[in-house]
Amino acid sequence: MFRLIKTLIKGYLYLWILAGILVVIVFSLRACEISEPTNYSVLPVKDSTLTDSRDGKDYRIRRLGKLWWMIDNLNYKIEGNLYYKDAYVGLRSYCYNNKSKNCEKYGQLYDFPTAVKACPDGWRLPTEREWMQLDDAYSNCKWDPASPTANYRDSIPLYEPIAGGEASISYQEYRSTKDIFSHSLGERAVYWCAKDVYRAIAFSIDMKRCIVDAYKVGETDKMLTQQKFYSCRCVKEVK
Repeated sequence: MFRLIKTLIKGYLYLWILAGILVVIVFSLRACEISEPTNYSVLPVKDSTLTDSRDGKDYRIRRLGKLWWMIDNLNYKIEGNLYYKDAYVGLRSYCYNNKSKNCEKYGQLYDFPTAVKACPDGWRLPTEREWMQLDDAYSNCKWDPASPTANYRDSIPLYEPIAGGEASISYQEYRSTKDIFSHSLGERAVYWCAKDVYRAIAFSIDMKRCIVDAYKVGETDKMLTQQKFYSCRCVKEVK
């Protein structure tokens, strides 16, 4: 009987020790989560310019936190075939409604495989989290309690979204590039962001209301099947 009681006491002791360790771990993780500094409280905002050596185009860039952000939509033209025989292969950029003046104003629209490769050397697509942090810090939202949808912004966000809309392949006669269907010009700014080269995520910004949305466009080893065209902003770590 004495051995049984001793065993039970020892077992309860181990359980209390394990519970204590788990509590310490949980609170430690919580503390790390709370104390983690944001990327936007470290460095002051700074403006500069970037010249793309590939075509000589100039872009405004802005240091927001620990990243340099393009403040103009990427307008690097990439030419390629959307289709090889009946298969969609993508790898090209596109001007809204096939008009070059739209690219001058809104930048090029890219399918995802092209977007991954479109940024200048040393620059990359931002992640979903980086877009969310950027909007949280610089959205300039002014909420109206009397409005069910809230007014958009007191002033343009500091990262200056450009409402280049979006485009997708029309499935009625999908073999021709003229069948790309475009919409949302002037209403939404939609940008590619990526978790990695195989996970395409779109970050959508409503230009009239304080509404942003990040949504998965697809997750597959063959991202060429997306057939969606969005704008690009590129980022670079501050050194």
